[in-house]
This record gives sequence, C-alpha cells and structure tokens, in this order.
Amino acid sequence: MAGVRVIVRGVPELHAQLAKLRSPGNARILSRALLKSAYEIQRVAAREKIIRGGVVGRGKNRTETPPHPFRVTSRSGALRRSIAVDRGPLPFAVEVGSNLRYAPVHEFGGTYRMTRRTKGGTTSYTATYPARPFLQPALDDVAKTFSDLFAAEIKKELAL
Repeated sequence: MAGVRVIVRGVPELHAQLAKLRSPGNARILSRALLKSAYEIQRVAAREKIIRGGVVGRGKNRTETPPHPFRVTSRSGALRRSIAVDRGPLPFAVEVGSNLRYAPVHEFGGTYRMTRRTKGGTTSYTATYPARPFLQPALDDVAKTFSDLFAAEIKKELAL
C-alpha cells in the first residue's frame, strides 16, 4: 500500500513512556487513538485534499476543467475510494494509503506510464506529474489533534 505510515518515534523519554504502554489495557488505549486518527486522516484526505476535476458530468451537464497545479483532482472518485486504513501494524503503528498504482505518482510526483487497448492494438503514453500530496497534508492536519484523541481514550478507559 502506498501511503503514510504513522509510527511514534523520537525522544528517549517518549520511548520510556511508551514502554509502559505494553500492558494490554494501555496498548488498547493507544490502538484506539491511532485508529481514530487513521480514520480521520482517511476522511480528510478523501474529502478535503482531493478535489473534483477533469471531466465531470454527462450530456449538457458535462464540464471539463484542467488539472489543478497544487492539488489532486478526481474524475471518477477511484482515488478517494481507494484510501484505506491498514490495522496490521497495531498497536504501535497504523498505515493509511491507497493501493492504486498511480497514487504514489500524485503524492510524490513522477512519471506514470499507461497502456490502453484499442481496436487497432495498444496505445502507450507517459505523463509526468508534479507532487500534489493528499495523504501527507491530511496527516499534518490530524496530527495536531492526536494528543486530544489520546487524552479522550485515556479518559474513556478510566471511565472519567
């Protein structure tokens, strides 16, 4: 899965505090807080960081807009729908990303090669895209609220 992996790293004091979380109850608190954060990253990336664009609508309602220079535009909504949460690394990490092969090209920039079948054979083309991240900005937005989510889970566990 191409995406953002959230892992708590850093200061030795933080590692010492996290070592105390290895008991099942404390790991459960961290897991729930990480999952809530991951689902919020998924929501923000899909709804706020990817904008509608390209060919939109049909018939008289059809409009075509050029790609946005700084934000990812979505024609079909496939990229939005592909953003998923991988709970596998829990309790101390969680992954949010997309399994679409063009997602990393939009997130980090680069060249994308595509081959299409046509009646006369196949047509290949390449397109180069600038970096237009949608996961990292979502992570940055949600990271500001992680301590609040964590505190809420501690209160819930302690029934305060």
